[in-house]
Amino acid sequence: MTRFIERREACDHFRGEAPYDAERRQFLEQQTQKYCAGTDKRLAELKKKYQGETALTTKPEAYEAHIEPPPQR
Repeated sequence: MTRFIERREACDHFRGEAPYDAERRQFLEQQTQKYCAGTDKRLAELKKKYQGETALTTKPEAYEAHIEPPPQR
């Protein structure tokens, strides 16, 4: 769970940054892909696995359930 939380915190950090120029936009897209890919599925798995264990699910419950961008073509 700790690894997921660290990854998701990094994901949310980069999602909240401003893409003030093309280079920054590209960097943020790369970081978002790196840290956010797969987190929707993993969050759902963790919520199911630890359902009813309030001490373990408090932090995951605070995360948005669907944050990943659609697959790039």
